[in-house]
Amino acid sequence: WWDNDTKSVEKPMHIWHIGTPVIAAVNGWAMGVGFWYAMACDITIASERAVFAQPEVRHISNTTFLFAALAGWKAAHRYSLTGDHIDAQEALRIGIVNEVVPPDQLMPAARALAERIAKVPEPSVRLNKAITCYGLEAAGLRSGMALNGALSTIAHASTCPCATTSWPPWNRTGCGRSSRSGTARSAPSRSGRNRKAIEVGR
Repeated sequence: WWDNDTKSVEKPMHIWHIGTPVIAAVNGWAMGVGFWYAMACDITIASERAVFAQPEVRHISNTTFLFAALAGWKAAHRYSLTGDHIDAQEALRIGIVNEVVPPDQLMPAARALAERIAKVPEPSVRLNKAITCYGLEAAGLRSGMALNGALSTIAHASTCPCATTSWPPWNRTGCGRSSRSGTARSAPSRSGRNRKAIEVGR
């Protein structure tokens, strides 16, 4: 989990280190990591039918610190603690998209903005993007994202078969503390009854 979660934090942030501005055009569902990528882009334009969410938080998974950094911790908590959907207008209101347009105008709007940016000298665009992105990282966002990776690992590891939780499905394998003997072990559910989790010996 450590390798997976630390990399999942780094991948969206890679966009910040690209000299060319990246514009996200979202038309439809942007869930989980797709939502994170949409937020990590330099500019995000959404169609009226765009929907954002992190439904995985309902299954002992993690949000991203980037959400709080972008929308504020009140808005981030409203959706990160519930996994509820965010429609396009709500996304605009809380500041995770720049603009909402009709679906048939989404790509023309994105291209028009790209063409507008292209009229500015390239060194100016590249350096001004760096001022914003590297400045935010220096101000503490990078530390928040590093902690994000560590806490995400704990969240995901807590769902292994040997954890005392009713989720995930009991036949999941791959736990670092699982038995290598091929025997069955019990994990208590929230109802107090035991279910058998059969762990395949390696």
